[in-house]
Formats: sequence, C-alpha cells, structure tokens
Amino acid sequence: MTIQKNVFPILQILLIIITKTTTAQTTETQLNYLAVQCTYSEPISTNTTYHANLLTAFSNLLSHSTINHFFFTSSGLGPDLVNAFYLCRPDFSLATCHACVNATIETFKNFCIGRKETIVWYQECMIRYTNNSISPSGNQTEPWSFVYSTLNVSESNFPMLVNTTMRELISEAVSVEHTPRFFAYGKANFTAFVGLYGMVFCRPDFAPEDCEICLTLALGMMSSCCGNGLSFRTAILLPNCQLRYDTAPFIFPSP
Repeated sequence: MTIQKNVFPILQILLIIITKTTTAQTTETQLNYLAVQCTYSEPISTNTTYHANLLTAFSNLLSHSTINHFFFTSSGLGPDLVNAFYLCRPDFSLATCHACVNATIETFKNFCIGRKETIVWYQECMIRYTNNSISPSGNQTEPWSFVYSTLNVSESNFPMLVNTTMRELISEAVSVEHTPRFFAYGKANFTAFVGLYGMVFCRPDFAPEDCEICLTLALGMMSSCCGNGLSFRTAILLPNCQLRYDTAPFIFPSP
C-alpha cells in the first residue's frame, strides 16, 4: 500500500517500528498502521493543563478498550478541554481493540503529543482527540487521509463495480435491522478468479442519516485521490467513518 497525505517517509518508518514493538508487547496479532494527521497548530508544552487533561483522556480510553469497541471521553474545561474517542472495527476482538488503542496512544506520545488535534488510524482502530467539539456529524471531512495501491486494474468497468458495491454496503450498514450497528462488508464477483471485497463503518453513536452522509462523502472522495478509481485497493479515512475495498479478502476468508 502507498501511504498518502502529509505523512513523511521517516515518520512512516518510525511509526512502523513503534507499532511492531508495541504489538509484540501487548497482543498476539500484528497491528497495521495506516495514517496519522497531526494538526499543525501552536505546540502544547508537556507542563500545561491541556497536556495533563490529554493524558487523563488517554487513560480513560485505554481502560474502556477492554469492554467496548467505541468510547468517547472528555477531560478538563474551557480552553483546556480535551475531547477524545476511539473506534475499533467490530470484527476484531476486544483484546485486539485494547492492543490497538494502546499502540495508537504510544504513536500520539511520540509524534503528536504537542498538538491540540490529532487522528491516528490503524486497520484495527482509530483514535481522535481535539479541543473542539467532536459530536457526531456526517458532514465532517477534516482532517482526513487515504491509503491506496499504486497498481491499477486495467478493466474499464472496475470503477463502476466499486461504486455499486460500496453503495450497496452503505445502504446495508445504515439499515435499522442491520447488526453490528453501522458496519457492513461483502464481496462482489469481479472476474472468474478475482473478487471485490468491501467494508464500510461509522461511529456507532451516529444517527443513520449521518452515517449515510459520511460514507457517501467518503465514496465521492475516492475518485479524486486514489488512482482514478482503478486502484487494486483503497481506504478513505475520515474523522467519523471509513470505507475500504480490496481485490483480496481482508475480513473474511474467500469462499
């Protein structure tokens, strides 16, 4: 995969090293780093009230990651307020969720602890913190990132198949009857030998219409950032939702 959007090569290498080290200590499963967005605002010193509140928020997130796949917390007041949440993919175990939250916090501490707003995405989870509101909103698209393969599919009908498949998954995810809430995945037949695998999910505290708006916006961003819709694999990472497709299975075994 090719990491894109404001992630520098040296930072990528260091993040991979930290991820592997943290993983070896906390879980039997290899965690997979995707991207980071550190908002380049005024740096925050480690001896400030905001920094202390951030560490409290991290502690709250970590303590809940063994019992829930999603948790929101706030720490502090006024200009020192920290809002934060983690979101783990529902198909991963709580043990993996906990390990991923722990690894993500270590990533923050090493690279983004001096910033008032940051998001780190792994395949298994994501964490966002900010001094602004992070109430559920389907229209929010910043900060965001993406990951895609530089190898392209030659068949011209591939983007149409991706669009159709992902829209079907979005409709499934926001259906009232669907469980787990706002998470759906599936497979479409691309060729006799290759399948198209897709996944979508949102924060579980969304309203259905907000989840649908968020995922639809993410789908619309795919063609402009990631190989003109012909990439073998693409993930769009927004603050409140994600979607991904691949020509290889990444959630369930190929039938």
